[in-house]
Amino acid sequence: MAQELITSRQNAAVKNVIKLKQKKNRDREKQFVLEGTKLFMEAEAWKVEFTAVFVTPQWIEGAEETVKSAFKRLKDTGIPVFTVDTSVFEAMSALKMPEGVLCTAHKIDASEKFFEKNAKKTGKNV
Repeated sequence: MAQELITSRQNAAVKNVIKLKQKKNRDREKQFVLEGTKLFMEAEAWKVEFTAVFVTPQWIEGAEETVKSAFKRLKDTGIPVFTVDTSVFEAMSALKMPEGVLCTAHKIDASEKFFEKNAKKTGKNV
């Protein structure tokens, strides 16, 4: 299913991400933003609860197969995925040189129990 390219900063989903740049909005919405391929891959591996994913067409085209597989798994779960024009993505990003992938996610419980539970799921040592 081809998705329409978001070309306006006035899009509701885009405006929400821009609002999340401020701590008070992150606290109120109980969400945070993570950017970049490395963080995307780590969050996907740790089963972070994504609320939305934003990508540029260039990021998708240039992604390695392992990244594309992770992206497809995420899309298959029904999480909203938005394709965003590069200029709009730059307005959303907090980075000087954005890679082209940005995700919003529910804030996590930073207690030891959360990490222990997820370490058992993934087999990683904490």
